[in-house]
Amino acid sequence: MIPAIVVFVYLASVLYIGIFAFRRSAQRDKAEDYFLAGRSLGVVVFLLSLFGTNMTAFALLGSSGHAFGNGIVTYGLMASSSALIVPLSLFFIGTRMWGLGKKYGFMTPVQMFRDRWECGHIGTVITIVQAILLVPYIIIGVMGGGTTMNAISGGRIPFWVGGAIVALVVMSYVFFGGMRGTAWVNAFQTTLFLLFGAIALGVIGAGMGGFDKAVNELASSPATAALLTRERVSPLYFFSYTFIPLSSICFPHIIIFCLTAERVQHFKKTVILYPLCMLAIWLPAVFLGVTANRAVEVPAIQAKLEARKTLATNSATLLPEQKTELRAKAAGDDVLVRLLEHYAPLWLAGLLGAGIMAAVMASDSQILALSTMFTEDIFAFYGGKRRFAVQIVIRTWRPASNRAGCARRNAGSPSAGAPPARRRPRPPAFPSSVSRTASTIRAGSTSCRTATCWWPRPTPRPRRRRASRASSCSRCRRSPAPAPPVPTASRSCATGTAKAGQRRAVCCWKTSS
Repeated sequence: MIPAIVVFVYLASVLYIGIFAFRRSAQRDKAEDYFLAGRSLGVVVFLLSLFGTNMTAFALLGSSGHAFGNGIVTYGLMASSSALIVPLSLFFIGTRMWGLGKKYGFMTPVQMFRDRWECGHIGTVITIVQAILLVPYIIIGVMGGGTTMNAISGGRIPFWVGGAIVALVVMSYVFFGGMRGTAWVNAFQTTLFLLFGAIALGVIGAGMGGFDKAVNELASSPATAALLTRERVSPLYFFSYTFIPLSSICFPHIIIFCLTAERVQHFKKTVILYPLCMLAIWLPAVFLGVTANRAVEVPAIQAKLEARKTLATNSATLLPEQKTELRAKAAGDDVLVRLLEHYAPLWLAGLLGAGIMAAVMASDSQILALSTMFTEDIFAFYGGKRRFAVQIVIRTWRPASNRAGCARRNAGSPSAGAPPARRRPRPPAFPSSVSRTASTIRAGSTSCRTATCWWPRPTPRPRRRRASRASSCSRCRRSPAPAPPVPTASRSCATGTAKAGQRRAVCCWKTSS
């Protein structure tokens, strides 16, 4: 139970960091400060928080589980391509998004789409689609929290209780800290699980008697030799995974994080150091997942290997229910935790378990992004900011964060008053089919986002026409006042300027001439 106590101490520390960030905010009543941390994140916090928010529970638990069943090819499929494509997308698209957001005051990607493509209600459709595609990753985070808490506590904490605890903690510090608290927590968590990879690799390797012995045993056995090669993956299938990282820059929480940098120069160090951070996280996790196939002295891993062998030899004679139960037993999502339980001391297992929990809890920025989109793209767009004060907009966001957190918590908890059902084998905590489909759709939308940033004329050139007194600026939705009689006078309309003698509103994306 000592590892579980250490994890609870870590959760309390994370909660305090979020509340402390809220108290340090000098302009917490402003929406931009709450949603974007005032666009003032420094280079270190920006790098660590951006990388940490891009690493979900799959980065540690899912990658080691995938490598446990598929081999070292997991690193080539997911980590090597992401280490190249994600920095490039940040350089070409992220910096452009930052510049447009800084100039025109955008807080969400949908605001950018609405102004650039001159669309109004279609932005609501984009918001709904982005929210739907973001839900699987949020569910993965809460399921990863439940899996970790259940494994670290030795089964004393049920899966749904662990998921509920993680959801409550994340919801609390996002509620109080906003983007500033989320960024500080992500920076702290990223530092923690970057250290975790190196420590876990050394401790587990020493406990197994050295990795040379484990790798030689894997290579000498015909059943496991393919785990050290790419034989099971065709070149075309391997190449197809190169397109999946294109979806990273299309995540709304990644774009919103790009808007929080204080200077565009912060992207330079982020692009350089991002591949090194990927190497520090993915290589130990994948390597430990592969070598776990030789950890037969661990009872839980031995049971997984036996279930896998039964599926391979007797698959034709097994009933569908038996196959489902064996697949659940053979799932490798918790092999990393099982290795720590067996080879690491209790206190060290607790610290390393906290490092795993740090990677699992990276879904906080996704909840914040959902709430920001609801507030800015739906509530404020349809008249909420015009009717009420900015403080009402912030208060509207907070119940939205509560609803998002409750949805995550209810995803893993049984309904109140429901009769106790027969226990079924829990499916793998990191389903790849749903998240892969969402990633494919996002990768396809990268072309639209690139055109929004770089294509000079995706919409027709605005005609020079006289606007009536009822015309309004497309961003602030206020009608321009009549032109003053003094020829040299001028006045401002949102981000544009209506000069004297010209009865028209110069809007944000239109060129005045």
